[in-house]
Order: sequence, then C-alpha cells, then structure tokens
Amino acid sequence: LPYPDSERLMALSWEEPARGLVELGLTAREFTEWNREQRSFESLAGYARGSMTISGQVGFPERIDGAWIRADVLPVLGIAPAEGRSFLKEEEAPGASAVAIISHGLWARRYGEDPGILGQTLRVDGVDRTIVGVMPVGFRFPGREDLWVPLGLDPEQIQQADLRHLTTFGRLRKESTPKTAKAEFSALAQRFATDRPTEYEGLVFRFGSYQDYIIGGDAAVILYSLLAVVSFVLLVACASVANLLLARAVRQTREIAVRMAMGASRARVMAQVLAESLLISMGGGMVGVGLAYLGAGFLQRTMGSDLPYFWMSIRVDPAVLVFAFGLAFLSSLVAGLVPALRASDLSVSETLKEEGHGSTGVRLGRWGRRLIVAEVALSAGLLTVAGLTAKDVMSLARVDRGFDAKAVLTARVSLD
Repeated sequence: LPYPDSERLMALSWEEPARGLVELGLTAREFTEWNREQRSFESLAGYARGSMTISGQVGFPERIDGAWIRADVLPVLGIAPAEGRSFLKEEEAPGASAVAIISHGLWARRYGEDPGILGQTLRVDGVDRTIVGVMPVGFRFPGREDLWVPLGLDPEQIQQADLRHLTTFGRLRKESTPKTAKAEFSALAQRFATDRPTEYEGLVFRFGSYQDYIIGGDAAVILYSLLAVVSFVLLVACASVANLLLARAVRQTREIAVRMAMGASRARVMAQVLAESLLISMGGGMVGVGLAYLGAGFLQRTMGSDLPYFWMSIRVDPAVLVFAFGLAFLSSLVAGLVPALRASDLSVSETLKEEGHGSTGVRLGRWGRRLIVAEVALSAGLLTVAGLTAKDVMSLARVDRGFDAKAVLTARVSLD
C-alpha cells in the first residue's frame, strides 16, 4: 500500500459465517469505546464510503464517490494534504462548521487548479461546506473517492448496535506487535460479546493487516491460481527446451567423448550444456519481458479506470524485472540440468567404440521420452482447466434473465 510503513496498518472487522457475511464494520459504540481503552495503536481511524452529490457556483451538479472519515484517518495513513490542512477533531462534533477536502483530480477538473480554492464553498448533499484541503496527485482513498467530509458520531448513532458501517484500522505503536494488538482487541471484542450475547450471536471478530483486508481473500486465491497455471506452462516450456538440448547432446555424443578423452572435465562439459540453456532462457526472458511491457500497457489503458483502488496499476517495475530474470536463470538450470548430467555421464572408451551403433543415443533417448510424457501430462491438465474456465465464462454470458433486455435502458435520478 502507498503509505509510510504500511505493514504496521492493521484492520478490525467482524464476520457472520452463518449468513456468509464478511468484512463487517464496527459500530459507533465499539469504535468509540475501543479507541478510548486500547493501547496498541497510535489511534483508531474509521471511515464510511458512499456517493455524494456536489454543486455550487462552479460547474454542473454531479454525483461522485466520496467518504466520511474521522479526523485521525489521514494522520494514521501518514498522508497530508498537498494544499491546506487535514480535518480537526472539533470538526467531528455535531453542529461544527461544515468542511471538506477534495482530490487533486476534482480540483483540476472542476476548478482548473484554481490557486484560491481554499476557503471556497462546495455544496455537498445540500450542505454548504468550506474547502480546507486538496490531496496530493493521485490520492483517492480508500478506493477511487474524490471528496472527504468529517465523520461525526452523535449519541444516537453510538447506541445503534446493528449499524456496522465503520471500516476501522489503526497504526501500531512502535512498541506494539500484531500479536499483542490482536490479543488486546480480541479481549475487547470478547467482553462486548459476553456483555451483549444477543447482539453478538454468530459474529466472529477478525484482526489482520489492512492490506489483506483491502485486497481480500478472493483476489489472493485468483492471483495465486493464475501464478500456478503460469508456472505449469513454464514447466512445459522447460521440458521442451530440455528435450531439444537432450537431442543436441545425443548428436554431440562423439564430440563430447573426444573432448573428455583429451582431458575435459565433467564439470567443463556440464558447464557447456548449461551455458547453452542459459542463453536460451535469457533470450526467452528478454522477449517475454518485452511482451509483458506491451501487454501491461494495454491492460492499464483498458482497465485503468475500472481498477477498484487508486494505487493499483498494471506495470512491469524493477522488482518484476529482477524476478523475471531470476526465474529465467532458474529455468535454465531446470531445462539444462538433465541434459548436462547425461552428457557428462559418458563412458569415454565405450562411447568411442559404440557411438557408431547408436547405443548411447538410445540411453539418452529414455530421458527424452520421459520429458515428452511429462509435457503431454502437464499440457493435458492445463488444457482441461482452460477449457472448463472458458465454458464457465460462456455459460455466464448466456444466462437466461427471464426477459428481453435488448434496446432497454435504465437510469437513476437523484433529487438531492
């Protein structure tokens, strides 16, 4: 996550497994009391997301994504407005002056980056609010929001036990660890559940990194599944290259035997075969990275506006390059090791006597047949998975909705 020491950001949430509900927020009462009693975090930060209607003297009325945030949110994230200031604690109180912070994108699009933006009035859901800050370029926390207003918790909200609308996170103190913080908040949650068993029946408390909370388990499963599929494709490619190198070693059997007879060591022969494998892998790696640049650029252009979080981007960065070429080096070992071992494991005298009869080639050929069997097995499995996935996607596209949606449009008009 694009925040200082983001690994120290932890999220608090509830789940209700019986109803299939996950990532339920905290109630105002939990947030208020836990923030007062906890000692693990510098502070608890909470927010709620939604859409807002903005209007005013500049621009047309429009509906945008926004968030109601506590004053601690930006300090806990470690991010300050590029222009102006963050919210003050007293601006959360009922009846306080109405203020707002806008994104750099909204400032540029609606106000043309007017340097006198601070202090101007923006009507938000019918309330005139004074703009007190503009966030840095690209910042749109927590997803793709363009506007932030203070989140006040009045006494009536604090008493509502069923309103779980606060996404809550905090930054660990320097002396705290995730383990000690989890123990503290689990105890607080248990106390609430014991005191109010009816309200908390079926609820399970969750504590973990804010990054895991944001990305979610489903996304991780999908990405790891894709990584597994790509890894199997790589193994098929390695098997293909290994077979080609093995065939090349068969053709070079006599040459290798002569070299070893003249004093070449087994390590020297293995190094030659591995060097060929390394050249092939690195060449393939460079071509692959080039294709990845093109593919990543295409996906970013086509999907950039649909990515759920402002900090998400599809790109090939230095870490990816290091990983790619590290993988290419590893692939060269996987593809070249068997041919190198077989090529160096020759009986020089027997090879020079029998090479003309092809006996060595037959012996090396067994490894080739094994590699072909492995290729076919992996390819068949991958094709089966790909076929079933394509079938599922096409089935979803052909779902009968029970009505004809052709030439039918829908729209919503907000009367705010």
